[in-house]
Amino acid sequence: MMKRGGFSLRKWVSNDPDALSNIPEELKAVDSKHTIKDDQHIKILGIAWLPYVDKFTFTITVNETDVWTKRKVLSEVAKIFDPLGWLAPTVIISKIFLQDLWSHHLSWDEELPNSLARQWRIFQEQLPLLTKIKIPRCILIPQAIDVQVHGFCDSSEKAYCAAIYIRSKDATQTVISRLLTSKTRVSPVKTQSLPRLELYSALLLANLLHATLPTLTVPISETFAWSDSKITLAWLKSEPRRWQPFVANRVAQIQELTPNVHWNFVSGLEILLIAGREGYLQLN
Repeated sequence: MMKRGGFSLRKWVSNDPDALSNIPEELKAVDSKHTIKDDQHIKILGIAWLPYVDKFTFTITVNETDVWTKRKVLSEVAKIFDPLGWLAPTVIISKIFLQDLWSHHLSWDEELPNSLARQWRIFQEQLPLLTKIKIPRCILIPQAIDVQVHGFCDSSEKAYCAAIYIRSKDATQTVISRLLTSKTRVSPVKTQSLPRLELYSALLLANLLHATLPTLTVPISETFAWSDSKITLAWLKSEPRRWQPFVANRVAQIQELTPNVHWNFVSGLEILLIAGREGYLQLN
């Protein structure tokens, strides 16, 4: 169809060499005469893909300069392309830094104070470690007979987050869980109580689930949402009209967005262990 319209598709690539057997060499992204190495990536919609091992990875370029300004820092942060939130624990550090940076009311090209410049350099020096992260493209176990969605939310005084995992099981009862997507937000500049911040994170998860679930093409047996805040869970299990407007409005939104989601309690330590298994906390 594309060919009839005069659009010749190029840069074909696959993790299966047989799939490219009938594609002319000049239309392939990589010449078949050259063996694709484990660490040879190809950009797919801005994301680095390793066809040989069928995993996604990240390419990080670090700009070295003696003088850091707000303009330069913002430019460096914008280079981190993470549309699905796989690098959320790292990206949120940069967001928190930017919020702190803006509170100093510096001009765009004014040199950062020594304390801020030192913090930024420490963070930036660790960014190349992100290239070691490999994300499997396939999130399901082969021949899965049961697939569940598990969402987690948590917050702190500086930030709050939500993450969605896919849990799949095969006929031998082997189970794998893999990160699908996540979102992070910096906490409001105006100080909020921790229960309110936990409610923020629950609403973030509700919105993320509402946006993600319709895109899944496999049957989902159950969907769970997990929070380490018993106060938030108590709010969600009650009628919104019982509470003050701030809580009532957000509880109503969450209940509307997640009518078929089972909300449950999980300890904060277990949330950290789940994130740690993905290998993202090594930068903290």
